[in-house]
Amino acid sequence: MSVKKGDVVFHLQGKRPDAKFLGYSIAESDGYIASERPPDPGEWGYSKQFYKADLRGLVEFENPVFLEELFHIKNDRLREYFSFKKKSRKLENLFYVIQSDALQCQNGAYLSDASEELLSIIFETIEMSNSTGIPQRTTVKTGEAWKRVKSRIGQQRFSEEIKKLYDSKCCFPECDVMDPRFLIGAHISRWSDNFLAMGNLSNGLCLCLFHDKAFEYGYFVLNDEIQIEAGKNFREDGSVFAVTLKKQFGEKLRYKGPEDAINFVREHRERFLYGE
Repeated sequence: MSVKKGDVVFHLQGKRPDAKFLGYSIAESDGYIASERPPDPGEWGYSKQFYKADLRGLVEFENPVFLEELFHIKNDRLREYFSFKKKSRKLENLFYVIQSDALQCQNGAYLSDASEELLSIIFETIEMSNSTGIPQRTTVKTGEAWKRVKSRIGQQRFSEEIKKLYDSKCCFPECDVMDPRFLIGAHISRWSDNFLAMGNLSNGLCLCLFHDKAFEYGYFVLNDEIQIEAGKNFREDGSVFAVTLKKQFGEKLRYKGPEDAINFVREHRERFLYGE
């Protein structure tokens, strides 16, 4: 598999019986081939090249998910998933296999695929009890962490769909940024302010990094005609930032949403009332 910028990467560390999922990070860049050797390449010490992905924002689980417990509690569901993938012939490099009729961690599977379905099996809330017969190191509660991950996956999909809708071009007038690395699938109204806006393409704008931050922090807002106006945080201080932004005040944003965005625009504007 290959890592793409924005992917959620889970960290599986150690060998059984101590192997465990510790947490997750976000890929800061696409994966790439590097000649730089890791500090401890272990069994891959013979290799002259290594696949690398830059990560950021490690989120550690309050309680790690131990494979020993996971394989015991989710045995049936993991077996069903493995059999389904094998029969469907869909190539997926899983972190586990079935050997000698038992679930085993895949040797050397340092970079494995994980569909949303598989992640749901692994990280949905697990309640342990002493009746399992497995030495209980801790109660595994990952429900809240899984909600955060699902939200991240949803934002990722939303961002990609918005970029496609806008032909991978910033919708701010006279802005010609078209490099996907410098574009954001931005929300007009935050999901925290309007849960029903989740995944709604009418609530999205494709903006470059510069205009995304200016919109996010209220340096400009949109009126009911989707025209650009100064937000309460805008300061006409003669800076390049202010001069560049002010040039487009009064112009209409190149909105391409499938429906009227008026309600989302008003919600954003309410957060950044200006002159009031």
